[in-house]
Amino acid sequence: MHSFHSSYDYNEKIYSSIEVQSLSGRSGVHSFRTRHNAEVGFLRKLFGRSDEPAEDAPIALDVDKRLVQLERLERGLDALAREMRACHTIDDPGWRSRINEYGRLAGDAMTLRKGTPTREGVLDLVFEVRPVFTGPIPEGMTALGPLQDEVMAAANDLRELLPGERG
Repeated sequence: MHSFHSSYDYNEKIYSSIEVQSLSGRSGVHSFRTRHNAEVGFLRKLFGRSDEPAEDAPIALDVDKRLVQLERLERGLDALAREMRACHTIDDPGWRSRINEYGRLAGDAMTLRKGTPTREGVLDLVFEVRPVFTGPIPEGMTALGPLQDEVMAAANDLRELLPGERG
């Protein structure tokens, strides 16, 4: 094993404690940083910012408003699943799976609504919601477009913090 210590400035890189291991069995450690990163780190410390995540401010959900939003999502998912059953044959396993997914998500929204929703529970739910179609809606299925838009809007509203929820 070969080990050496070097410190030099070349193209704004500062290398130190370089130890190398090749395929032939030689080992090593590389560590370097740029002068720019060191200066930015200094400024972050000076202005009270650091690379370490700051403690999150506590979030107190506005439960009454969240219950209304959860009901909106639940009803939207139910309506979308109902229309999907009417628009297309459920013989297609992928289509049937998506209908079941929306039904499950509507049930999850109802469960959250019947209990005391938490921020984590709401986010877990809404991040599972996805659109039926990511591109143009196929001919004969245009009735799904407004329902899909309503579901996605309801999910997006639940993602956002309401005024006064951040403590």
